[in-house]
Amino acid sequence: MKKGVDVLSSAYIALFVVNLIVSLSFYMLSTTVAMYARQVGLEPAAIGTVVGVLSISSMCVRPFTGLIGDKFNNKHILIASLLVIAAAVLGCSLTHSVPALITLRILHGAGFSMSTTITMTLVAGTLSREHMAQGLGWFALGQTVSSALAPSIGLAIGGAWGFDVTFRAAAGLLLGAAALAAAVVRDGAR
Repeated sequence: MKKGVDVLSSAYIALFVVNLIVSLSFYMLSTTVAMYARQVGLEPAAIGTVVGVLSISSMCVRPFTGLIGDKFNNKHILIASLLVIAAAVLGCSLTHSVPALITLRILHGAGFSMSTTITMTLVAGTLSREHMAQGLGWFALGQTVSSALAPSIGLAIGGAWGFDVTFRAAAGLLLGAAALAAAVVRDGAR
């Protein structure tokens, strides 16, 4: 049995930061997407669809993420999913079309589902049995911190510069996360 590495390995820290960024971008937008949709002139029913379709998409894709992760290189899946999310988020900032926003939010949900599942798989592969609970506990802390801070960050950016800038800031963060994953995360970490 292969022994994992210490909790503070570069791969673990990189995955922690990637997950933190994905969570930050998600929670920055979760509180602002409805305001953005209203700002661009959508009707309440369309706003509800734009907001809710991400969760539906994520829920539909999640059962298949493990199968995909078992068949393909997890590092490549992670990078691709981060780029899909970044493109979808950036696209949302550039359109006022209801069908386009719905499509982009579906892509965002699919990418989010893939990235969060694959990141958890990869981070578990960096930990030994002795450090598994500790490492996963610290890893989950990043999501908790994001859920506490990111909504205020998203609202502050949106209030100061517009909600389209909130989407662009989130996309920039996600591109940084993809670059970090490409540079530091090991191929095939399991």
